[in-house]
Amino acid sequence: MAGVLADHGVQYVERSPGWVEAARAKASAVCVVVLGLETGFTTPDAAFISEQDILGDRLVRRGRKKRAENFLTEASSLLVGDLVVHVDHGVARYVGLKTLDVQGAPHDCLQLEYAGGDRLFLPVENIELLSRFGSDDPNAPLDKLGGAGWQGRKSKMRARIKMLAEQLIAIAAKREMKAADVINPQEGVYAEFCARFPYSE
Repeated sequence: MAGVLADHGVQYVERSPGWVEAARAKASAVCVVVLGLETGFTTPDAAFISEQDILGDRLVRRGRKKRAENFLTEASSLLVGDLVVHVDHGVARYVGLKTLDVQGAPHDCLQLEYAGGDRLFLPVENIELLSRFGSDDPNAPLDKLGGAGWQGRKSKMRARIKMLAEQLIAIAAKREMKAADVINPQEGVYAEFCARFPYSE
C-alpha cells in the first residue's frame, strides 16, 4: 500500500505497528497499519481507508480451498431421478433417502440404482464420493455395479491425463531454456492493474 500511495504522490507515509500508534500520529500524517478492516470509515479526527477501498476485493481475497463445484456436499441438493457419479462405481440414478437399521441403530443412506437394477446404499456422511453427472440427458446409460466399464474409462482417463502432464512438462522445460528481457513493473501500478481484473482465475 505504501508503494501505491507513493505512486500517486503521497509522501512521508509512516508505518505504524498498531492501532494505538496510528491514532497518536500527527493530524497531517498518512499512516499504514495492519488492521482487520474490510471497509474504511471516518471519525471527527481521522479517515481510515482500507486496502479494499483502494484496490477492490481482488488483492485482499485469501486463497480458498475449494472442491470442484459439481461435488456434492448435501443430500438436499439431489432430486429423485438425478444422475450421479460414484468415484468407485460410476454412473447411477439417485432413488431417494432411506433409513436402514445398521447394528441396531438407524442410519440414513442415499439409495443409488445401477444398470440391471443393482442397488447401492451410500451413508450420507460419505456423500463427497458423489458428483453430479455432467450431462442433462436423463436416459444416459448407467454403469453396472462391480462391472469393468467404469474402471476401464477411469484407466483411459488416467493415461490421457498422464500424457497431457508429460506434454506440459516438456513445454515447461523448453520455456526454462529460453531467455527473455526481464520487465520489472512498478509494484503499486501493477497491483492496481491486477485489481481491475474482475474474474477469478
